[in-house]
Amino acid sequence: MWITRLCGLRELVNACDEIVSTAAGTEVAGLVRSMHLAASWICELWQGDTTPLDGERMALLHNDLAGFAGHAEGVRTLLAEGGGWTSLAP
Repeated sequence: MWITRLCGLRELVNACDEIVSTAAGTEVAGLVRSMHLAASWICELWQGDTTPLDGERMALLHNDLAGFAGHAEGVRTLLAEGGGWTSLAP
């Protein structure tokens, strides 16, 4: 199950790459680039890790994913408030 979440993050990284290349030089590209970096380090950290998750490792993975989720929520809020995309507002 945790491998599936990392695959989802990799898909997000790919989507961020597409957005950044399309919106190059804009503030949106900068915000999306920050999400790319936040997701990439989690993928790199856990990539190839085949050790079964015990309670401690599960908590570490959860904290990494929760940190990314918090960052993504902040980006969404900035886009909603600063970009006028009110449909994204939490």
